[in-house]
Amino acid sequence: MSHFWGPLYDGGYVYGYDKKPTGKTAENGADISFGGWAYQALKAVKSTGLEVDGMDECIKNSISHLKGLSKKSFPYHAKGRDNVKNYSLMAVGTLCLQLFDSAEGFKETDRMMDIIKVNANQTLDWDNPPKQAMYSWYYQTFASFQNGGDHWKVWNNKFQSLLKKNQNPEGFWEYPGNKMPHSDLTRRVHATTFACLMLTVYYRYLPSTSKKHKALKAKAVPKKAVMKEETVDIF
Repeated sequence: MSHFWGPLYDGGYVYGYDKKPTGKTAENGADISFGGWAYQALKAVKSTGLEVDGMDECIKNSISHLKGLSKKSFPYHAKGRDNVKNYSLMAVGTLCLQLFDSAEGFKETDRMMDIIKVNANQTLDWDNPPKQAMYSWYYQTFASFQNGGDHWKVWNNKFQSLLKKNQNPEGFWEYPGNKMPHSDLTRRVHATTFACLMLTVYYRYLPSTSKKHKALKAKAVPKKAVMKEETVDIF
């Protein structure tokens, strides 16, 4: 975990957590897909309330990096072309800014959430899924939940039905359309893991738009108070 703290590669991450990448890696710049998992890890550690040297600076750099990428709708690589139709990466970047309390009212993430609401919803087709469907749907589910409102209602009504309808009676999921170049077992593990993450999105973090979240952000609250329940419209 020590690799997360201190100066980052342009505020982002590359595979191997190399702070001074060379060759094609340096040429392409930071990787938003890989970075998405690192940013979620930062959020998880920050949420513990533990004091970690360099954490606040690390998150500040991350936010700056993500906002810079948002102008090109979060391309796969920092130096890549504008991301016009990759709704999964739009959701990756938007979610990370949401988790860092930096998305609400930000015009770029508002714009991308509107795109996701209209376009990504149409990709929820088990028989004709997009490439890396479960990865995409996971991030779109998480970002839509954090955004709340109609964006969440439109997505939630459809994705829950899709997962319930396509679960194997034994409890696992196959990968949609079998579009995953791995063995039957690893496809099932991959699909089931993402399906479970989607179905439990309600239990990890309060929506960034919720009144309770804003109240906790505004002032320090004892951990016992944080554990109180809040009614969230999940169905």
